Amino acid sequence: MRHLPILLALFISVNVAKAQAQDSKFSIGFGGSYDVSNNEYTALYSIGFSSRLEYQDINQYSYGLQFNYLATEKLGVRVGMYYARKGYNLKYNWATYYPGYGGSVDPIVPIETEFQLDYLDLSVSAYYRVVDAKFYHLAPSVGIMNNILLDNREISTMSDGDTEENESDSNPSTYIPGFRLGLINDFDIGEHFFVSLEPYIYFQSKTIDESVVVSTDYTYGAYVSLNYKF
Repeated sequence: MRHLPILLALFISVNVAKAQAQDSKFSIGFGGSYDVSNNEYTALYSIGFSSRLEYQDINQYSYGLQFNYLATEKLGVRVGMYYARKGYNLKYNWATYYPGYGGSVDPIVPIETEFQLDYLDLSVSAYYRVVDAKFYHLAPSVGIMNNILLDNREISTMSDGDTEENESDSNPSTYIPGFRLGLINDFDIGEHFFVSLEPYIYFQSKTIDESVVVSTDYTYGAYVSLNYKF
């Protein structure tokens, strides 16, 4: 049920897009991206028997639909609607400070906890084609990105290898607006289909969890999609 809002949004968007598809100026695509954030984390102090706590990045990704409309011969608009996994990892270094267990700790003690945050990413960008060859089109893009929190959870890995999933008591940002730059590379592979590769960089107004992530200078990735022209 946690993904129901995004599934409903995607269903509505697809049907609206079909209704508005008047000519080949409109296209719709599906794809995904591996995303990397340049995060700076808050300083951590020892707690209990822990000699060191350390925050780390987790693998972040996004996937979903994009809608493209070429308003003129060169100028167009791209709208994206993506499910995005964001978050961070907290590693505990218990054993180095407390060797009484022979270099290990009790099985019920976590050795790391991953804070997984699910967002709906909505982007709107304008692009302008600077290269318009027969089978290839290059267009810089500029626009906005809006991140809306859908769900958050904690997954802890225990010292015996087991994992436990719990509701998170963290306080992530529920809405994150930002500014987005991209470089769209479209490769035609037929009359109706084309592949789009869009490296991008995203500057957000605040972090995913301001109590943990002090700053995020930027996030970058490369969105790859298969698109259909009506």
